[in-house]
Amino acid sequence: MSHFQIRISSSELRNDLVLASGEDFRLGDIDLDRFFQISLPKRERDLVRIMMAVYIADRLIRRPRRQHDAPGSREIELQVDVADLEFWRDAHAARLMEDAMRRLSNDFWSFRFQAGHAVPQQLPLLVEAPSVCLYSAGLDSACGLCRRARDDKSPILTVTAAYQSFHGRVREQAKRILERYGVRIRPVLCRTRLANAPRLRQQETSQRLRSALFMALGGAIASAVRADAVEVFENGVGAINLPPQLGMMLGSMATRGCHPGALMAAGRLISHVAGRNIQFRLPMLRDTKAEAVRAIAQDGMKDLARLTMSCGHWPLRVEGPGKQCGTCFPCIGRRQALIVGGIPDAAENYAVDLFGAHQGDLYVGRALLPLKATLMQVNDLRNLCETGSQPNGFADHISETEVCSFGMRIDEVIDLHRRYVREWQPLIGQAKEDGVPWASWIKRVGLAA
Repeated sequence: MSHFQIRISSSELRNDLVLASGEDFRLGDIDLDRFFQISLPKRERDLVRIMMAVYIADRLIRRPRRQHDAPGSREIELQVDVADLEFWRDAHAARLMEDAMRRLSNDFWSFRFQAGHAVPQQLPLLVEAPSVCLYSAGLDSACGLCRRARDDKSPILTVTAAYQSFHGRVREQAKRILERYGVRIRPVLCRTRLANAPRLRQQETSQRLRSALFMALGGAIASAVRADAVEVFENGVGAINLPPQLGMMLGSMATRGCHPGALMAAGRLISHVAGRNIQFRLPMLRDTKAEAVRAIAQDGMKDLARLTMSCGHWPLRVEGPGKQCGTCFPCIGRRQALIVGGIPDAAENYAVDLFGAHQGDLYVGRALLPLKATLMQVNDLRNLCETGSQPNGFADHISETEVCSFGMRIDEVIDLHRRYVREWQPLIGQAKEDGVPWASWIKRVGLAA
């Protein structure tokens, strides 16, 4: 067992935090050698450990509150034990790291490194380089993996960084996809856990940097198994993730883990670490989530979709089947996509059924802010659907996300969001008919054809 240590410094902390692997947190990079016959090269293992430190710091350092209760940026310094000290102290590596972090986080990061123990790399046992994809056991992941298995029969290696409680779901989903499409799927599961974590209310709730750990692990494994790309299964609306002028959340609260620009930066970083070109790809970039769901429904994989979980708070520690909250952004997107895509999900799977009967006191306070933001976005995008007029900030955001680097034209981006908004039309109309209170927020339902 090769232990390593991290030190976290920030003006938001009273004292520095010094944490040791195996005692204060668990990272299963050694388990990759023992259980999956995947031995990470020295620098790739360093990268995964650095991003584990980033993920831990993101959880433990709460963001300062600014005007109007908006969460502000943090200044965070990390010291991490690494095996290749000279490489990580190089200026070019530092620039690539800073660029990736800037795109993923609304914070100011600095890194220091000290010499740690190296883990001997074992000889690779895989005969052929498989396709590598990130797999979260969520709805987008399942839809993307089904498409991948349907269109290409080559072996697939799925990479999951998760609590051990996720592992059974990942394996069950992979089994069902194998049975349906006949493609060999090998789940690779890496434990990531913060030991003795403080209560959730004492942690930072935005936690936008788990994606950094996920991407580092996927890229490191791709390097180890000689793959030249990592596929990320995220729908186009979620990957592009329009800005707050359209109702979405700003800065630290904006999810950027699948932004094309963030994936480009991650690809440049892992390519430098690996010494060869490794790209991140978004095969679902031109699809809405509902379109991806409709495809697996047509393939007879409705039960697979119901096995996925999307909630940002999953699993809720409550009695009964309602382990997803029903009110967060991921839950709203999931319900919308499943209904439109033809795979209705049982209402009892959610603590709150926003598309059916729910308690009136939800409309007092902040519980429905994600729903309000989503409907504001739908409303703001009407002009894009009806006249082609782009809302304020739309073009600048599309340019910043670098979707053009993935071969997507601006007219394709507009058409993607036009289809997304039209998907909401029957849902809002039905909610009005059913007397669901939030439907009254939208004064006009019909959209131009």
